[in-house]
Amino acid sequence: MDLIQDCTRAYLRRLACREKAVEGGALFTFSALGDHGAYPTLVYARAPFLICLARFSHTVPDARRLEVAEFLHRVNYGLLLGNFEMDYDEGEIRFRTSLMSEGPVPPDVLDRYIQSPAAMLDRCAPGLAAIIEEGEIAGAALRLTQSAS
Repeated sequence: MDLIQDCTRAYLRRLACREKAVEGGALFTFSALGDHGAYPTLVYARAPFLICLARFSHTVPDARRLEVAEFLHRVNYGLLLGNFEMDYDEGEIRFRTSLMSEGPVPPDVLDRYIQSPAAMLDRCAPGLAAIIEEGEIAGAALRLTQSAS
């Protein structure tokens, strides 16, 4: 019996997520909608882990990766739940949350861990767009993101 998988499955049923069995765990996928776009989201549940990743809809061009990396580093500083990450080779940006539990996970906790990645990407989307599309620098993009919150 895998309590974290069972709780996650029950929670995600209402979101009409696709489910696939992988490596003794369950992989769920759905698209989370925000004010600035849709964010493909993946949830992996296999006791004792729950890992949730949401992906930013655009890849970062080579010439803007250093500035985006600084922006993400600045945003990550002090975050209490999750973190941004960027694949430097591909320019893919994701936000990740992870949880370890040996027992059942209440729906409000699942909601926080599963919904936060897309919400954080959506919150930072204006700053990322300013860097990628308008050539803004990280500090100014961060201020733009903070003023929109």
